[in-house]
Amino acid sequence: MNVLTSPNEFFRRESEDPRLLQPALIVTAVALLGVALQYVLFSTISASISNPDTAGFMNLIMYVSMAFSFLAAFLGWLIYAGIFYLLSMIFDGEGSFGTVFKLVGWGYVPGIFSAAVTGVAYLVFLGGDSVNSPTGFAAAMQNPLNGPILWAISLFGIVFTLWQGALFAFAMRHGRDLTMKQAALVVSPLILLSVGGSIFTIVSGLV
Repeated sequence: MNVLTSPNEFFRRESEDPRLLQPALIVTAVALLGVALQYVLFSTISASISNPDTAGFMNLIMYVSMAFSFLAAFLGWLIYAGIFYLLSMIFDGEGSFGTVFKLVGWGYVPGIFSAAVTGVAYLVFLGGDSVNSPTGFAAAMQNPLNGPILWAISLFGIVFTLWQGALFAFAMRHGRDLTMKQAALVVSPLILLSVGGSIFTIVSGLV
């Protein structure tokens, strides 16, 4: 896929006749992986609860969380595209919102890898001895950064976010006819906010 190996050339060509189906499928894949991760996490929680009423309530929360996780991916796509489009007006960017929306969708490719890595890491974590009992699981979840696996999830999340930011920058460069510096300035606020949140989470685990 050229979006991975030659993003600049890919977005240059894609901006000439942007497609909607392919980026929509990419965002859908990210959404479904997020739903699957929510299912694994909440299923493990429910399995560790002996009270049937409490377990039933947790199942309800699980379904609500899964629905929110699915919708959040598409809502995020719209919000990212909208904010990028508005910020690009500072540099008198040229290009329709529709083009920006379609190109930004391609920037979710790293999200597929991120969700897959996170899913595998959590499966390894949840299969450990520390979460084989209700008390062990509760102790583990109270401190989500208590092991190297969960540390890796946070660190990989930062890497994938920066990768996503790079793709967003190429998308804005060609979607709004900006220089690379201008495109980077357009996408950097949201990306830095996301990275800052991840760093804060990691640092909080040290306190």
